[in-house]
Amino acid sequence: MGKSAFISVALCLGKFIVTSFTAVTATINNIGPGLELVGPTQNFSVFGPFSKYVLMFDMLAGRLELFPLLILFHPSALKDMVKKSNNY
Repeated sequence: MGKSAFISVALCLGKFIVTSFTAVTATINNIGPGLELVGPTQNFSVFGPFSKYVLMFDMLAGRLELFPLLILFHPSALKDMVKKSNNY
């Protein structure tokens, strides 16, 4: 999970730490429900809009794997992609 999980937990302010941590863990690892307020009989409606966007990004990062996503948005990789597209 790494640093992004702890950053995401910090962004889900105002909720219990167990709820926030398991929400992030559930979204990054695509494992299903978390614990407490995001448990099997609950949903993610307790989070605000910004927290939901963070959790959506976590789902994408977990699904696409984190390192290819970081490489994609690295400035040198973007420059290389732009150069190659201009050569065609």
